[in-house]
Amino acid sequence: MTTTSETTTPDRSWIADITMTELERNPYQAYERLRQEAPLAFVPVLGSYVASTADICREIATSPDFEAVITLLAAGPSGTQRSSA
Repeated sequence: MTTTSETTTPDRSWIADITMTELERNPYQAYERLRQEAPLAFVPVLGSYVASTADICREIATSPDFEAVITLLAAGPSGTQRSSA
């Protein structure tokens, strides 16, 4: 008997489809989906990571190496530092 263990990466392409108009009109639907499917996600339209659950926010804020966490998040999804301007 042969079994294979396949790890599938969740499809989070929908995050790139979030628009500023959607967030300005009614952000609750997008944030609810983020909480359920991607509690820490880079949201391109914001140019920033969104931590959408209390647990993730608490983990980031209480990290013994808080500065490293912020630096890592500021680097963005590609790992290259983004301009703050």
